[in-house]
Amino acid sequence: SHAHPEYFNRTLEWLIELSRRHEEVQFGLVCLKFANVHLLASRLPRHRVAQMFDALAQRLRELIRTTDLFMRDDDACCWVLLPQTPPAGVTILLERIVALGAAATPEDGLRIEITTASFTSADAGAGSTNAQLIMGTLRSRVG
Repeated sequence: SHAHPEYFNRTLEWLIELSRRHEEVQFGLVCLKFANVHLLASRLPRHRVAQMFDALAQRLRELIRTTDLFMRDDDACCWVLLPQTPPAGVTILLERIVALGAAATPEDGLRIEITTASFTSADAGAGSTNAQLIMGTLRSRVG
């Protein structure tokens, strides 16, 4: 489901703390960046770009469970929070997301380019990691 940024961040903070306290609690966080959104907007009609992103959004919804949280924070980046998901599950989702971008029908030789970065509760450890730091790190990894 689509989440408000404040709710999304608070839920991520809660999952970080919970996973530190209880090893059996696992989660993943995925950052998606649509790397060429400005190029698409400059080369294709606005309605065609909207259609491409609508089709991609529909395919993403099919991959994401109803218990996962989705947040879009700007034109280029989206986030998926995956409660009760082990690292292997996050890896599988990343592979499927990359495949979505590759399978998209090119429009005039252009397709939506998706870059991803992820974090799992296994990466949290006992440190002072918080939602803001994790999201900042992932955002820098996707460019």
